[in-house]
Amino acid sequence: MTSRLRKQIKILSEHIKVPGRLVRLSLKLVGLYERGLQNAHDLQIRRYTLEFSGVAPAFDGYTMLLMSDLHIDSELRMVPRIEKILIDTPADILLFAGDYRYRLTAAPDLAIKRMRKIIEAARVHDGIYAVRGNHDSRKMMATLSQLGVHILDNDSVQITRDDSSIYLLGVDEPHYDKEDDLPAAMQTVPANAFKILVAHTAEIYEQAEDLGIDFYLCGHTHGGQICLKRIGPIITNVSAPRRFARGFWQFKRMRGYTTTGVGVSAAPIRFHCPPEIVLFTLRSARAD
Repeated sequence: MTSRLRKQIKILSEHIKVPGRLVRLSLKLVGLYERGLQNAHDLQIRRYTLEFSGVAPAFDGYTMLLMSDLHIDSELRMVPRIEKILIDTPADILLFAGDYRYRLTAAPDLAIKRMRKIIEAARVHDGIYAVRGNHDSRKMMATLSQLGVHILDNDSVQITRDDSSIYLLGVDEPHYDKEDDLPAAMQTVPANAFKILVAHTAEIYEQAEDLGIDFYLCGHTHGGQICLKRIGPIITNVSAPRRFARGFWQFKRMRGYTTTGVGVSAAPIRFHCPPEIVLFTLRSARAD
């Protein structure tokens, strides 16, 4: 990729609200649109095993699937690939970190139809949990609830194995609406419990660490969607340090992961930033 093209993409992508048609046109002019479109369909399953001292032996081997930013009613044809991954990857729990729809001004019928197929494909023991993203209306979240998804709206749930527990917390959209209320979600959570937070963005990382969250899962950034080799994301569109835009990160005692997401925004293209579904396996540091 030439320096001139890098500069052009940087200008076009300076903010996520740049019209998608302008990004498409520019990439078509330089012959990169089809490559970017192909990249956007290259959905991968990533698997990570993480050891935590706070995970009880009863949860050693506990598996969590993370999906975010599906934007499932875009022109991408992602549903068959998502279904296959979910059918082939049973887990204890499936976590959705927001932004299920793409078309903000259109009826959500297509998004709901496709989300139904994804939900039905999931093979999970402890259910599906979701938080709201900035693309999602409360009406749509209510519809997902009717489809069997547990909505975490500044709330928590206790998951038990034998006599041990972990707590899953979820907050409302913290980026545009800023309706997150992590203290409310923490009200019934014991201070010494192992706590996993799902939020649409990483923006409440300081508060989360201060309140004792152990593992913070989020999305929103698409990992940048358009990235440059050795430089990374051109934009991150999040009010958090750049290192929080993609992959694993740590803040003081708290560990976190920002997924690159499944779908796209603005234009159906990706560069050096493949879409992903992530499978985490928890290991107890006290396990033999």
